[in-house]
Amino acid sequence: MTADIDLDPNLPGGRVFDGAIIAPDTDPEQWGFQGTPFAGVFHGNGRTISRLTIAWGMYVGLFGQMRDGASIRNLGLDGVEVSGHWYVGGLVGHNDGGRITSSYSSGSVNGNECVGGLTGRNGGSIAVSYSNGSVSGYESVGGLVGICDGGSVSASCSSGSVIHI
Repeated sequence: MTADIDLDPNLPGGRVFDGAIIAPDTDPEQWGFQGTPFAGVFHGNGRTISRLTIAWGMYVGLFGQMRDGASIRNLGLDGVEVSGHWYVGGLVGHNDGGRITSSYSSGSVNGNECVGGLTGRNGGSIAVSYSNGSVSGYESVGGLVGICDGGSVSASCSSGSVIHI
């Protein structure tokens, strides 16, 4: 990224998204991820994306799903409001083998299952990252990660509230 981005839905041309912006699930009515997982490198260059608002879906966050070999680094998300059903995170809905480094998410994340402030489900690696804000859900809910499924987390933390409904 070369500049900060404000996604406030109240700004002219702004909107509330109905799914992930990058690597979305293309058919949320069907079980499992139906789309193309993010497989590249996203370098935030220390920039922030603010006020991302997502109001529905599975595999939701800025990124819906990232796959093995993908990388997100040096990216900040401020003031997110992300709500969904399954695999819900501020940054990534489902990290399926990718690497998240030196990144953070702050704001509110709500969902049913696999709900986390940074990522809903982690099967990859998270390092030197954090989440701050409120997270709520019914099952597999965590401040940083909703469920860590074969992945790893190091030198990372979460602050804020976690509410298991």
